[in-house]
Amino acid sequence: MRNNSRQEKKKSILPQKVLIFFVALALVNFAAGIYSLSYYFDPLVLASPLLWIFIADCPLYAILFGINLLLVAKGKSNPFLGMVSMAGNIKYSLWTIFILFLYPNPLSYWMFFLSHLLLAAEVIVLFRKYAFLPCHAFFAIGWFVINDLFDYYLFFTHPYFNPSFFAQVAFFSLFCSFLVPLIVLKLFSRREK
Repeated sequence: MRNNSRQEKKKSILPQKVLIFFVALALVNFAAGIYSLSYYFDPLVLASPLLWIFIADCPLYAILFGINLLLVAKGKSNPFLGMVSMAGNIKYSLWTIFILFLYPNPLSYWMFFLSHLLLAAEVIVLFRKYAFLPCHAFFAIGWFVINDLFDYYLFFTHPYFNPSFFAQVAFFSLFCSFLVPLIVLKLFSRREK
């Protein structure tokens, strides 16, 4: 029994440099998430606090990813949180980039473009830390579909964008709600054991 406990402990302990990197990246995600909440101030003030979790998408997933990193660093990862935070980073990064391309000069928003590319790309640091199961992807799909229902059909909690593109944005978001968790499942379930 002691050998199993030692092996479990050994698996959960990251090399010191990786641990420091994960903690630093978590702090960056917390800072970025908190800072980017300022872009959602008006919609948050106008909405019921019960809807806040559905309004500030990118800040929410940056903060959840930071929590996820800290849990992985402590050896206490949660695959449901892992899937939602990783797929959320990718989904809402793609969503934001999609919205930027609806503007006449999308690259004039280069800082938003770059920060959201990085938000999506950072999930790669957890590549060998998870081996997701279909139930994790289905949980994320369910959560994202509920979010889409709130954003586009029930309470219109989506961030501001040109309303003439409403149908395209709603479709793109719903499409990503299904596709992104399935891609994360596929990529992260191929881990060697």
